[in-house]
Amino acid sequence: SEHEDTVPTNELVTKTETTQENEDTHEKNERSLTKTQPAASRNSLPQEVALKNLMAGFYLLFPRPSSPVHYLKDVLPLKTKIQQLCNNYKPENYPKLQDICVNQGLPFDNSLRSQVWAHLLNVRTFEPVDLEKASKSDRKDLDILDRDVERSLWEVSDQDRPQKRKELLRIMRAIVIEDPQLSYFQGYHDIASVFLRVCGEQLAYQLLRVLSHNFIREQMDETIESTLKKVDFVFNILEKKDGELFAHLDGAGLMPHFALSWILTWFSHDIDDFASICRIFDLFLASHPLFSVYFSVAVRTLFFFCQFFLFGGRNTHRELIFIHYKRCCQDKN
Repeated sequence: SEHEDTVPTNELVTKTETTQENEDTHEKNERSLTKTQPAASRNSLPQEVALKNLMAGFYLLFPRPSSPVHYLKDVLPLKTKIQQLCNNYKPENYPKLQDICVNQGLPFDNSLRSQVWAHLLNVRTFEPVDLEKASKSDRKDLDILDRDVERSLWEVSDQDRPQKRKELLRIMRAIVIEDPQLSYFQGYHDIASVFLRVCGEQLAYQLLRVLSHNFIREQMDETIESTLKKVDFVFNILEKKDGELFAHLDGAGLMPHFALSWILTWFSHDIDDFASICRIFDLFLASHPLFSVYFSVAVRTLFFFCQFFLFGGRNTHRELIFIHYKRCCQDKN
């Protein structure tokens, strides 16, 4: 297993009858983990590290071909179905593509994925744009784009990275120059990079242009107030969905700003695996513009749950995680 220090679930399941037994189980797990974990891991739990471990679990939700048999049985028929829906597109195909993106995810095929994303954003025909010309401006507030681009696309090969960075810069500059009401925000380049890598420069520009006016419009306001209101929905939803968990978070003085980069960048800044990023983009593009907020609530809830199993929990979160663990067991039953 990738996580050698994962707490066996059977140790938890067999000791849930009384509060005292629960405490004993936590103490036992903590003592066991203290012997095997490095000191840095025991004393701190960086959010980015925990999130990367958490995202490993998403492979269970977002399966990919693991064998030729799996490809022939499941993936190839799905690709054929999607291609037919795209080639013979009509309005009634839209909910079918939505359903595939939400419940199955698209095969890891950039050509096919770019076609589906274009249909989801209603971009079917367009005239190529001279992005070199459209991106020219002497606006000083755009200098930050250059700096962010220089820190991006490290996943691309050294040979291709300089050209891709030029394309990324052209796309983003052209969009914010075209509409002065759109303001660049740090993290925009993370989203734009995904569209560029999947769709190529021209289509990425068209899709990101639509996205900027619809799905992520609040993020592109001149100030961050609208974005923070959007992030505040995380606690509003959590309070209605899981009041007990919310009470613990709120009582600890935790603000929902942990979800800021998740919502701003659609998780593309926090996840290294490109296939998982694309899977999340499939889901978000096929859903309501606020779905990134709901997804952040689900991830945060799962984050606390996985913190116990991956890291043995900590005293400050012990009761919180066990409450959620018991609720998950009850839901399964």
